[in-house]
Amino acid sequence: MGVVAIFDGFGDADLDNNGVPLEDYDVSVQGSVESTTYIPGRLYVDGMSGERTNTEVASVLDAADTGIRWLQIRGWSDALDTAHPGPGSPKPQITIVDDTQGAMVETSGGAGGLGIDAIDSGYAMAWESRGGGSVAAGFFDRTISLGSTVGDTVKVSFDFRVWRDAPNTNSGADSNNSPSFGELRFGLYQDTDNQLGMTNPFAGRQVDEEGNPLPNQSADFMPAVWGQEQGLFEGALTGTQGAGDEIGANGDAGWQASVHMGDALVPDGGGSRIREEVNADRLLQGSTDVETVARPENMASGGPFDPPEYDFINLDLTKVYNIELVLTRATLTEEADTIHAELRVTDKQSGAVKSFGDTNDLDDINLPGLDSDSWDYFAIRNASSGGGEFDFIMDNFTIEVEGSSAVLLGDFNGDLVVDAADYTVWRDNLNAADESLIGNAGDGSGVVDAGDYDLWRSQFGEGVGPGASASSVAPEPSGVWLAVAAAATLGRRRRSCWKPRT
Repeated sequence: MGVVAIFDGFGDADLDNNGVPLEDYDVSVQGSVESTTYIPGRLYVDGMSGERTNTEVASVLDAADTGIRWLQIRGWSDALDTAHPGPGSPKPQITIVDDTQGAMVETSGGAGGLGIDAIDSGYAMAWESRGGGSVAAGFFDRTISLGSTVGDTVKVSFDFRVWRDAPNTNSGADSNNSPSFGELRFGLYQDTDNQLGMTNPFAGRQVDEEGNPLPNQSADFMPAVWGQEQGLFEGALTGTQGAGDEIGANGDAGWQASVHMGDALVPDGGGSRIREEVNADRLLQGSTDVETVARPENMASGGPFDPPEYDFINLDLTKVYNIELVLTRATLTEEADTIHAELRVTDKQSGAVKSFGDTNDLDDINLPGLDSDSWDYFAIRNASSGGGEFDFIMDNFTIEVEGSSAVLLGDFNGDLVVDAADYTVWRDNLNAADESLIGNAGDGSGVVDAGDYDLWRSQFGEGVGPGASASSVAPEPSGVWLAVAAAATLGRRRRSCWKPRT
């Protein structure tokens, strides 16, 4: 039985998941500190002087859609010099937008509209790149692990479409600046060096409280916390500034996939890849710390590139896709510890599916014993050739776990439904170790406490067992147990959203 370990449909209008929706960071199509070069959310075809392509989100669509914490980790545009993060706009700027059909100019068939499909599921995350090589990450606040039984699976997926009328001012790809090619890279990564929550003294935005650039001196670098704040964390600063500049994604391991779009450079899906990345120096860069696991098979009878026909596709710039990376425990013995990785792309309109994959030994040749089979965050990047870039919309971010590590949070007795019986387990094990909760279905604090009660209450009615109902209301414990729970609270509770797969 599989469960949805994490889901983010962006309906809570709280991109950084800090509990405060509709802040500028969450929804502003202009952002807090902007360069005049970029005007996100405006139609390019009339010289970037047209109306916004979407109305700024002004209300919460679904407060229960708490999702995960999304932050840019590439730094900022308009750098003061090659080593300095710079005072400009976030690179990329990620923003929650309304992506229902017709809500944006590009999804309209009227004047100025491009007639492009919306994802059509309410709010979504818009990605204004600020150039190629922009990187953002979604942080889980708990570790997602691949189970130890052969056949156990972790799947990460999201809906995707190119943001055709966003101002791709750096692309130079064609006359109306809509992208003619690009490469989307994404993957699951672990905090291999245990740096999440640590402060990088050089990674923060280099502006004062009014948004004015600070002098270009190392003493004026601003700090940022890895995994909790925006910053230059994907590895660009390593070794260039001083102690602590390596804090971030540098050194982390994970699995990444790349998907090409448009047919200008590498046609027929031939450039797409699945890779295992270990000891990353620059996240999603595709450098020497990457081991290629799979690539599309050349289906041509005449051999590779004769002609270049592959069992995969390049993405059509006008379509909506679901993109999925599936990692499955293939073998687990003293002789072999392997994962089978598969990349799947589904055309949302036609339902057509293309995929490729292969199996890889987890013991990397350069770092023996390193097994990248658990993950703490998701990273995504746009890449391009010839100076291009592209912007995109993504929605319905999902991580699904199947097999021995599949746990429904709040289901403390393991019967696949969160109900009053689970409250009894919590009550009878208060202040005991978390292992008292079946399958570690608690909040991950290490002890059975009020955080576990809050989690059970928020999940009450979820599941597939008898009596499961989304409309169920969790009963209140007695006043005595409320007092005990309040006294037992340890820190803030985890906010990852786990739901059963239907």
